[in-house]
Amino acid sequence: MPVRETSKITVEKLKEKPKTQKVFEAILELGPTHNNRILEFLNQKESFKPRGQRRYWQINQVCGRVHDLVNKDCVVLDLGPHKGRWYGQPKTYRLRMVAGDDRKPVGWRPVPKEDLPKPTIPPADIKTGLNEVRARAEKPILQESLFK
Repeated sequence: MPVRETSKITVEKLKEKPKTQKVFEAILELGPTHNNRILEFLNQKESFKPRGQRRYWQINQVCGRVHDLVNKDCVVLDLGPHKGRWYGQPKTYRLRMVAGDDRKPVGWRPVPKEDLPKPTIPPADIKTGLNEVRARAEKPILQESLFK
């Protein structure tokens, strides 16, 4: 599968990070996929190694490396949220694929923007709003106590 010319340097840099290289190779081999499938693939690959050389991958190790490949190295594309079935259960996952890969996600359909959850207000903003209300409420009380 062709990789863009601008990404060849980045692919060479990946060889310095063997764990990230394994995640990249998994995405390259699987095609458009999600983090749980990458995790399953890596653990299946490790199961063929001799018992003392096996490495058990965890989801937080995969997610961080996929995030780096998407945002820092830019060799993996984020296709956005897709709906499908995973082990018989309806799921929504963010699919990723290697840049330049022509394969389409099989069994997954994109989630329309109307169905995406609305962003919630971060707790820091809520606290800021509470502080403003508190300041407005205390201001008249402080002014009354100063004039007595």
